[in-house]
Amino acid sequence: MTRSLKKTPFISKRLLVKVQRLTNEDKHGNFKIYQRSQIIYPIFVGHSAEIYNGHKFTKIKSISLEMVGKCFGEFAPTRKSGLHGATGKR
Repeated sequence: MTRSLKKTPFISKRLLVKVQRLTNEDKHGNFKIYQRSQIIYPIFVGHSAEIYNGHKFTKIKSISLEMVGKCFGEFAPTRKSGLHGATGKR
């Protein structure tokens, strides 16, 4: 479900400060994200991120321009695909 258009896009100020500090130091560092509903801003392009999916952190190697405007949660699936039966038992 998407966020209402009359509300502003959700981003934590703490994360923005962290990314701006990495950008000012000309480092494309790695940062961890626990809130999957945060919107990807253009300032994140080129950085790598680790997104928490409820069990472990899923690593995104580099955030690209195509990802801007989407939520971080779209790139860290929370469910595994289940296969019925083992393939080696046939």
